[in-house]
Amino acid sequence: MKKLAFIICFVTFLAGCNVNQPRDTGSANMFSLSPILYNKKMEKQFGNIEVDFPKADPELDSYRMAILRRDNRQDYFAGVRWVDFLPTLVQSSMVDSMRDSGYFNIVVADYADVKTNYALQMEIHDFRVDYTISEPPTVKVSIYFIIADPQTQKAIGSFTVSKELKTKADSISEIYLVFDKTFTLVQQEAIERIVVELKEKE
Repeated sequence: MKKLAFIICFVTFLAGCNVNQPRDTGSANMFSLSPILYNKKMEKQFGNIEVDFPKADPELDSYRMAILRRDNRQDYFAGVRWVDFLPTLVQSSMVDSMRDSGYFNIVVADYADVKTNYALQMEIHDFRVDYTISEPPTVKVSIYFIIADPQTQKAIGSFTVSKELKTKADSISEIYLVFDKTFTLVQQEAIERIVVELKEKE
């Protein structure tokens, strides 16, 4: 009996270790983020770059889709989630977008064992649906980018890209489409500004 109780407690403890992990309820609407697909590949101008795992404001370091209610209260949509934690999706999408742009010889995530010339660091400061601005709501995305030396971590350049787009309807399908479009605009401008920053350093 004591052995059975110990096993139950141990299994409960292990389950508790994963309380912050995404859990599918079977009814959740799950969404991802799309990388940019360039029709025309740019001429390679730079070496290798790693995209580091992004930092995020506490309420955004989640697999839940954040909203700002009319009374300025931070909350999340019920039954809606990203397919993974938001920072993971942002990193993955930026890697694919920068790789497809053709500007770099190699683009990898920071966990890859590849020697790189540059490191791209990100801080996610806004990635939410804002009901205080408009009705239907407005989608807001704001990310701070830092280009750094991967060996010394010394900053080479930095900038913030912020975009917001109003939805046409207060529905999850419309909100997701506008989220994806807004993040695409952020990625496009970020890559363009990364290229400008690196050209200026050459």
